[in-house]
Amino acid sequence: MLFSTHITSDLERVASHVALMKEGQVVFYDELDALKDQVKRLRLRCDADLPMSFAVRGALSTSVEGRHAVVTVPLVSDELLVEVRQRWSADVEIEDLNLEEIFLEMHESERAESLGPRANPTISGSRIRKNSAVQTLHRTRTRLWEMAP
Repeated sequence: MLFSTHITSDLERVASHVALMKEGQVVFYDELDALKDQVKRLRLRCDADLPMSFAVRGALSTSVEGRHAVVTVPLVSDELLVEVRQRWSADVEIEDLNLEEIFLEMHESERAESLGPRANPTISGSRIRKNSAVQTLHRTRTRLWEMAP
């Protein structure tokens, strides 16, 4: 059975598996719980202000304000957490995202790409950056589909 919707709360209630499609091609297919286990938001508190060069490998999005950063990563791992903690002398809090938040993170990457070089990377004093590899992956509208095994 195939079920297409933009109402992600419906998907979370009924879906066992989710496929993400781009330009008619499936770019992710797995259990819904597997997707939610992989994509996480990291909240960093560092000892000093973060530099303009602050980045986390593979991040979907990054927001920086002084000693604090919020980073969404598509695949959190112990290795990544150790790297972030050591490189930036940071305390890291890991947050789960619901399907809607994951969907929005992917679309925000797409939106930032579509705004191009005229986009202002500063919002309310925060520096916002989107990973270019993820922007390319999500350049077109991503659709969420539920597929019963």
